[in-house]
Amino acid sequence: MAAAKEAVRKAGREIANGAMPAALGTLTFALMGAGRVSKGAQEVMAELPVEYVKPQDLKKVAQNGDLKKIYVSVVDAPDHLVRDDGRAFTFEEYFKEPQLYKSIFSKEFAPWVSCIINGVLWSYNHPRSLTTTDVKTLTSKDANQHPSLPHRLVAICDITADPGGSIEFLTDCTSIEQPFQLYDPTTGTFKDMKYSGDGVLICSVSNMPSQLPHDSTDSFGHMLSPLISDMLTSDASKPLEDEKSLNSVKSAIIVSNGKLTPPFEYIAKLRKENEQKS
Repeated sequence: MAAAKEAVRKAGREIANGAMPAALGTLTFALMGAGRVSKGAQEVMAELPVEYVKPQDLKKVAQNGDLKKIYVSVVDAPDHLVRDDGRAFTFEEYFKEPQLYKSIFSKEFAPWVSCIINGVLWSYNHPRSLTTTDVKTLTSKDANQHPSLPHRLVAICDITADPGGSIEFLTDCTSIEQPFQLYDPTTGTFKDMKYSGDGVLICSVSNMPSQLPHDSTDSFGHMLSPLISDMLTSDASKPLEDEKSLNSVKSAIIVSNGKLTPPFEYIAKLRKENEQKS
């Protein structure tokens, strides 16, 4: 991990010294989500000459930003999920009735973003941050917000590696051996190991933690240790609602007494849809 951060730090020094090509324009990043994945990405980005801005300010910095910096905006659910009736966003309602919401990310913020870093897992019935149609629109000539490049959106990194999830057109993960692909929105196809030409650079490695085994083990162990005693005293013979476990343990239970728990009932719906398709 230290070596990886040093490589990022070196790139940051180059950017701060003015090595960013003017044709590339101001680099803007959208970090989707504000949870652990997002915080991990922010830890790495701290090695760069970074300035954080609100999602509403992405347009301003994209047009008039400093080439010796990169600009990052953390886009959390309340920033881009809205109801048609104009009522305020609440997490409680969103998790209960996600179909009431839609994402405005593709229209309000994405046109001014160079790179999207996704840290949000998608669940059935939840609105997507970026659909296949959205990325086609964003990379069309009519939507171009960049004077030198064919389109402003250069790359997408899906840390969640969630095929068909909140980034709809990412239907498969990339690999350690071939971590990058070039996606052509006009044809809906991926090209391996070709980083030039029209399209959007994609990285979505599913087994990334395995590349940092010691760091991953330490991190996972540190988070899991306080929960072990609670897990060991759990009684699987009791109904889930009678369990006295911590919320963090209870919410992680996928199956109880032979049935999917409410947060994971969407799995049955997805299986049924897949069976109908096949």
